[in-house]
Amino acid sequence: MQIDSKFLCQHVTIPLLLFVYLMGSLEVTRADLKLADWLFQLEGSQWSLRDNYWLSDILHSGGQTFFSLVVTLLICCFLASYFFASLSQYRRPLFYLALAVPLSVAIFTNLGKQLTHVDCPWDLIRYGGKKPFLDLFASHPGYYKFGKCFPAGHSSIGYSLLSLYFFFLVVAPRWKFFGLAIGLAIGFIFGITQQLRGAHFISHDLWTLVACWFISLAWYLILFHYTSPKDSKYSV
Repeated sequence: MQIDSKFLCQHVTIPLLLFVYLMGSLEVTRADLKLADWLFQLEGSQWSLRDNYWLSDILHSGGQTFFSLVVTLLICCFLASYFFASLSQYRRPLFYLALAVPLSVAIFTNLGKQLTHVDCPWDLIRYGGKKPFLDLFASHPGYYKFGKCFPAGHSSIGYSLLSLYFFFLVVAPRWKFFGLAIGLAIGFIFGITQQLRGAHFISHDLWTLVACWFISLAWYLILFHYTSPKDSKYSV
């Protein structure tokens, strides 16, 4: 299957340029800090919602359970495609989801936390913590423990579902924007949840969004363009 220039423009160039523009705007305006400042002050100059039942237990802990269930369901659906004829034609798309969703979280988010030094807002002196604020690419002074708050792990649970866009692009193109909306909506909700708790800046979620998009895109290209069998575009 050939990849045309229109596809690359819509799925690579435009998202990348939009990301650069938004990140540049956040950096120039310092909107990242301003939004966190506003939320912190709104909560009484403390992260009063950090342990809020709905945010901490339902949307955060519950979101992690939701992700585990989704991944388990996707793996089960893929395996079921070997036993049920009605699912066999969707085996490769189901394999794509079972692969792309968990790896979107694992590759960028979990690995990224081990490689970066970024602290959560609630750890910063600016918000009553003990650590100084550092820009993402600033060098770490080394006299205190590295932070593990970048990229945003929780919003990646939602943004990993951006792979539904590519799933529907293959099996039912008319539903692709429905899949896109699901990933964006859940990622946004989980991102706002953590921002309200003082766990992340908005830029953390933006990085996570774009990473999940390109990881999903990469697996789509690998499975449906570079390694797709000539006799059947769906089988594995």
